[in-house]
Amino acid sequence: MKIAVDLDGVLAESMLVWCERANKEFGTRLSMEDIDSWSWWKRTPISKDDFYRILDESWDEWSAIPPTEPQIAEKVARIEKFGDLDIVTGRSKRTVKAARDWVDSQKVRVGDLPRVLKAKNWRQVPALLKRIQASKS
Repeated sequence: MKIAVDLDGVLAESMLVWCERANKEFGTRLSMEDIDSWSWWKRTPISKDDFYRILDESWDEWSAIPPTEPQIAEKVARIEKFGDLDIVTGRSKRTVKAARDWVDSQKVRVGDLPRVLKAKNWRQVPALLKRIQASKS
């Protein structure tokens, strides 16, 4: 079985750093309690471009991003027992190195290496996972 685990909001609590950055830039008082979906920002004066720009910039401070739960590496290792697990993300290419550094710093291991995929949308994930599976053979 193939298992895909998203990075933002599942493993990494990147929105904590995002809120801090947005609050400084826009003078808002956003917190994690305001976040109830990936489109929650539409209820704010923040544009889509600014939302994603700040998300990318948040990963410039990857070491400040906490895991969503304590002992995240152990929890991921337990999930991996049920199938072929990969970490996926839909962020820009410029954040992929920071994402890999974060995964490494949390000691999350997926196979031999942490794998962070770039998917423009979730429909692409199965094809990306197939490519990874083929490269492992």
